[in-house]
Amino acid sequence: MVAIALKENTFPFGRTYFGRTYFGRSAPSKPPSRQVNNRPVLRALSAACAAAWKRLDERVKNGPVLRAQILRAVLRALHARSICALKTARTDCNFYLYRRCDYALRLIMLLIFLLSGMVSVAASQGPPEKKAHRPPSLVEEINRAKEEVTRANERAREAEAAAAVARAEAGGAKAEAAELQKSVGNLTVRVAELEEKLNRALAALDRLQQKDGAVDQKMSEVTTQLSSARAQIAATQTEVKEAQAAVEELNKNTKGAVTSGNAKTSFYGFIIANASFADSQQFLSDMPLWALPDGAGVVPPPINGQAIPGLTLRAGQIRETNFTIRQTRLGLRASLPRVGSWTPSTHVEIDFLGARPAVGQGSTFNQPRIRLAYVSLERAGGWRFVAGQDWIIFAPLNPVSFAHFASPEAASAGNPWLRFPQLRMEKTIRYNENTSLLIQGGVLRAVGGGDAPAAGSLLDVPALAGERAVHPFYQSRVAVTRVVAGKRNLTVGFSGHYGREDTGPNTIDTWAGAFDYVFPVHDKLSFTGEVWAGSNMDSFQAGIFQGAALVGDRFRKIDARGGWIQLGITPASKWNLNFGYGQDDPDNNYLNTVVNRAKNQLWWTNVMYKLHPNVTVALEYNYFDTIFKVPRTSPARVGTSNFLNLAFVYSF
Repeated sequence: MVAIALKENTFPFGRTYFGRTYFGRSAPSKPPSRQVNNRPVLRALSAACAAAWKRLDERVKNGPVLRAQILRAVLRALHARSICALKTARTDCNFYLYRRCDYALRLIMLLIFLLSGMVSVAASQGPPEKKAHRPPSLVEEINRAKEEVTRANERAREAEAAAAVARAEAGGAKAEAAELQKSVGNLTVRVAELEEKLNRALAALDRLQQKDGAVDQKMSEVTTQLSSARAQIAATQTEVKEAQAAVEELNKNTKGAVTSGNAKTSFYGFIIANASFADSQQFLSDMPLWALPDGAGVVPPPINGQAIPGLTLRAGQIRETNFTIRQTRLGLRASLPRVGSWTPSTHVEIDFLGARPAVGQGSTFNQPRIRLAYVSLERAGGWRFVAGQDWIIFAPLNPVSFAHFASPEAASAGNPWLRFPQLRMEKTIRYNENTSLLIQGGVLRAVGGGDAPAAGSLLDVPALAGERAVHPFYQSRVAVTRVVAGKRNLTVGFSGHYGREDTGPNTIDTWAGAFDYVFPVHDKLSFTGEVWAGSNMDSFQAGIFQGAALVGDRFRKIDARGGWIQLGITPASKWNLNFGYGQDDPDNNYLNTVVNRAKNQLWWTNVMYKLHPNVTVALEYNYFDTIFKVPRTSPARVGTSNFLNLAFVYSF
């Protein structure tokens, strides 16, 4: 009974609360806290007792029933003691309960020994038992059990010491955990404060963004106004630069200007003395256009009205030296203050390439010739209107030369030119300070290049082929200019021409297209030139001064093409060198014995040196190579000429 009670933990003098038994005192009002964790040791002790009980039970199962029961009771008591100790270890009253259980167990073991002795005596007086294996002595088993209990107690003490260390470490860990918890609390408070500040900052940012939206709108408006103001300033600066350029050009071209009333007048001029030499007969002696056939016969002019009958000379055998001043040029510019939007000005220019009297010394009686005479109206925005005689719009460029100053270099050798009365409108568009676009268009007097009015006539009669066509000449040009290397202008232009001529039996067209360019490679080196093609262009001395040929009873247009190029070099401020080539190549289909110039080529080079800011000396060399449409065996098929010119120029 006692063993069963010990095993089942149902002592009559104990009470069970919260799964634990308390002896001799009242149970606590709440579950006790756990102080020592001896459960692993006690579990090991209980397992050892159960194993010993099992072994002893097997050893005594053949003995007397009573002895077996007693042995089982002992082992059960030991097992109950371990169970009791296990349960007792879970309470706060470990030591007190342990002593009570220990006393009870000792008493039970004493009673068991007494009963065992009595059983042994009774067994010795009864019948003999069957021989069986004698189990080990109960005392030995009990002693071994005690040893095991002792070892278990030692292990329990070791476990208690380890538990104490663990509690100490746990205490430190708890302290650290408390510190960490405190830090976490502080951090939580800090995070809450930061979140509050962040919310306030976000609210302020929203307000600022709302304000920034209004500010951005205002800034956009201000930026638009600034852009408009910049554009106006740029336009004003462009106009100012244009005005300054015009003033500089005017000042440059009006040195020594005279002011008369509101008009500002300036004079300028080039006094030119030319001395030239040619080794063959040419068309025009002082400014040759082409070479005559070397083998062609030339009749010497009469002397005092006398001529040697039948005398002819070959053109290639004629040498000549010439002096002339008729390329001298004089000019007048006048300008008036602006009236409204327009600024008027005028320009008149003459040279002495006019008619000569039919006398022996007529070559020195050079009459003036009108070159330019026009009125110009200019207004802000790049508009300009010209009425009068000026350079033609078509193919406006010319090579640099003082040997061919009154008549441009390469005329009839690839350079279309002339000055006609006209009405012209221009528009200059400036994109920036370096780039501009020029648009020109006008109507010009229709002058038939093959017409020859009556010699010495003061009357413009009869009406010639150009005027009889009723329509004027129409010309236009578009050019782009950009400031490039060394502040020099790069210009590319396209121009066109169209007109009609009434020849009498039929009406023929005159048309042409040209490409002109000024290409500065370096501030001291540039290329200039033109390329063109057209038909019936004798009005501009193109087609080697040939525009139409009579074929049967009708006139046929002569197509032609050509161009020129010049390389200009300025090695120093006082020096200027130029090298050029020109070619005019008419279509030979309609050429005849009268209109027979098939091709004209010119090579030239010149060098200029300034002796003084107003005095220049220039030396130029020309080589002409002209081909005529005649039988190949004719000695008059080709003409060549070497021409050398020395010029002294005074400019003012």
